[in-house]
Amino acid sequence: MFGPLEIKVLDMETRTYRNIEAFNVLRMEQFLIERMEPQENDFPNLVCLASQGYWDHYGARVQFIGVAYLACAISMVFPTLRMASFEESTQPFQYRGHKIYCIERDTHFSDKPPYYIVARDIEITVHFAGEHAEAVFDASDRIERGEI
Repeated sequence: MFGPLEIKVLDMETRTYRNIEAFNVLRMEQFLIERMEPQENDFPNLVCLASQGYWDHYGARVQFIGVAYLACAISMVFPTLRMASFEESTQPFQYRGHKIYCIERDTHFSDKPPYYIVARDIEITVHFAGEHAEAVFDASDRIERGEI
């Protein structure tokens, strides 16, 4: 005879980052555009989702705030975020008060040029449901605090 089924509910830990390197060290495998959020009297926000394959367990909501220009695929694998280089930032799509974010795909899978998102700011909210959340977030937390 079997005993009662024991279910362990794991606490969900979340962190919010503005430093794109804090996102990169999490090594998300999937990245996709979820939606555009219209803003009254302003550029829209772009909401993207990233995960390591199982969103409910470990994922990120990447929000580009005040998007003025978007040249990006709907989804990709193994993304890396970075700021545009000087050469890229002199392209004709400059907008006052905005930054040029680049999304590159892992070069093992693609040799295509990066995607571009011109936005005022970025906010990255990461969640993790499981044990050892402190270890998962450690490097990102230290980057966000400027320790790395």
